[in-house]
Amino acid sequence: MVTGTVHRWLAGDKVTTATGTPVGAALLAEVEVTEVTVKDETSLQPGDIVYIPVISPSPEPQEVADALPRDLEVVAYLDDELTPEQLQVSEEYRVETGDAEAAGTPRWPLVSPQGFIVTNPSDPGEQIWPFLGSRATGELTDVLPGGRLDGLTDEQRKLIIG
Repeated sequence: MVTGTVHRWLAGDKVTTATGTPVGAALLAEVEVTEVTVKDETSLQPGDIVYIPVISPSPEPQEVADALPRDLEVVAYLDDELTPEQLQVSEEYRVETGDAEAAGTPRWPLVSPQGFIVTNPSDPGEQIWPFLGSRATGELTDVLPGGRLDGLTDEQRKLIIG
């Protein structure tokens, strides 16, 4: 798990079928790591830049990337770095590579959608789970392990866990 800043968003790869039908596209959150809270087996250090892939809501990820806010404070619960083999796409599909600047850089997927929390840029006392459509009053430190907003809100826990 890392704390850092999303300095910008980059267009990730677009995937189509062999006949050109859009299948999906990715965005890459470019995050400068300021703190590694839970190390596990990671080699990440403060100052590292990580690229976190997320699904683009549009088949045109560049348009989405250009519209998203930048310089967001973030906590990201990361899974293991993806290997080149894991990034391969079946021969049945075509891949149009995204932003050349991020080409060949390691990808660090999120453990789950609730594992990406940003501070609301217009209200620093509010934390947002953009991929869940949720928000809660609190500080970014409240979403760290053991914090009162760790992972899920009580309402989400009731909905998901029961």
